[in-house]
Amino acid sequence: MIQIKISDYVSSSNLRFLIDFFSGDYRPYDQDVFHQIVSCYDVSFIYNDIKNKNFYVGWAEWEYSDGEIHSPHDEEFSSYVNENNSCKITHNNFIKLAEQFMNMKKNHTSFAIIYRDDNDWIDCKGFDTQEEMEAFVQNNE
Repeated sequence: MIQIKISDYVSSSNLRFLIDFFSGDYRPYDQDVFHQIVSCYDVSFIYNDIKNKNFYVGWAEWEYSDGEIHSPHDEEFSSYVNENNSCKITHNNFIKLAEQFMNMKKNHTSFAIIYRDDNDWIDCKGFDTQEEMEAFVQNNE
């Protein structure tokens, strides 16, 4: 199992939604996500803005609310998603990130960081030790 670093910054940013998705709900065989408007998983949702080729990955909070929180209908998701409840990622970035994540899993990477670079690209990097990971964080802050 890969331990993904969640710093104080990440836990307060929308990257946490993507980290949770790849940590538990990601299914490499699921290609429907590219064709469906909304895909719901155990704890996550993906809204697919097909026109602009973006995904919005977030928590399906209505799954835990005992009916207190309204689950948006597919046509409502475009106005539902925002920076507070989801992480926006382009289709191409999602594909690349998924490939990287699967390679890290296959190679039994012990630690990983998912981060947004200066060009707004979401990337991940694997490490063998926690010390290597922490050094990377310190050198890139």
